[in-house]
Amino acid sequence: MNKTNLKSNYLRKLASVNDQLCYFHFADEEVGKLIEELQVGDKSKTTTEIFPTNEFSKRIRVKFDELLQFRDSSKATTAGMSVSFGTEHLLYYLEDVIYLKLKISPVSESSKKYSSPEERMLNNLTHWGITNVDTGIIKAIKYLRLRRNHIIHANSKINEKFERFLKKESYHLNKYWSARTSIDGLDFSDRNVGKFTVNEVYTCMKLLRVCLEEIDILVGSTFKNKI
Repeated sequence: MNKTNLKSNYLRKLASVNDQLCYFHFADEEVGKLIEELQVGDKSKTTTEIFPTNEFSKRIRVKFDELLQFRDSSKATTAGMSVSFGTEHLLYYLEDVIYLKLKISPVSESSKKYSSPEERMLNNLTHWGITNVDTGIIKAIKYLRLRRNHIIHANSKINEKFERFLKKESYHLNKYWSARTSIDGLDFSDRNVGKFTVNEVYTCMKLLRVCLEEIDILVGSTFKNKI
C-alpha cells in the first residue's frame, strides 16, 4: 500500500499537539491538588501574596477564590487551542498533498468549483480516478474545520452554515464513527461546540489522525510507485 512522504511528518505534528495536551492535563491534575489543599485564611489574598516566589504570580494576579475558576477556563482554552492547532495541521496537509500529486504526476487539478479544503480534496480524488471516497471522512474534516472556525472566531453562537451542517449530517456522523471506532465524549449533534470534555478533546485529536491517514491512503493509491 503506497503512502506519501508527507504522512509521517504531519502525523508527528499531530502527535506533538496531542503530547502537549497530555502534559497539560498531567500538570493541571497535580497543580489542582496543590491549589485545593492550600490553607489560605484570607481568601481575598492575591496570587502575589500566596505565591511570592513564583515569577508569574504577578501576571495572573487574581484572588485565591478565582484560581479554580481560572483553572477551568484554562482547560477550555487549551482544549480549543489543541483541536484548532491540530485542524490547521490537517488542512495544511490537504493542501500539501494535492501540491505533491500535481508536482510529480502528469495530472491536472479538478476544474470543478469548491468552497472548502475538504471539497477540493474530494473533487480531486474523484478527478484522479478514486471512486470509493468515504464521505464519512470528508464530512468529519468539515465538522472539525467548522468547529475550529467557531472557536478561533470567538463566536457566541453557531453560525448558520455550521447549524445547517449539524442538522443535516450529525446523525450520520455519529452512526458512521460509532460503528468504526470509539468516539468517547463526542456527539456530533451537540451544539456546545465551544467547549470540550477531556474525553471529547482526545477523540477529536484521534479523528484528525484517522482522517489524515485515510486521505493519505487514497492519494497514495494514485501513485504507481512508493513516494
